[in-house]
Amino acid sequence: MHPVANIEISEITKIVENAHKYLQISFAEDLYLYCQESDINFPELRDTPNTKWNVYILQPREEIRGLSSKRYEDVYRIVKSKEK
Repeated sequence: MHPVANIEISEITKIVENAHKYLQISFAEDLYLYCQESDINFPELRDTPNTKWNVYILQPREEIRGLSSKRYEDVYRIVKSKEK
């Protein structure tokens, strides 16, 4: 337990914790999907930045299904179409 000055800080802290966890899970899932589509070794990609003290990419668990996988697919298609 961490003492705080008032109830508002306590309540907002829980919202911040949940939002942060949601973003972490979504990022890992989106990165995993991108790696699958791009034939990139996700475990190797995940392990490399995780060697830094301030980076920790979670294992994908398909809990949230990514933040915006559809958006990434659209960007990927646009980039691929311009390469041809």
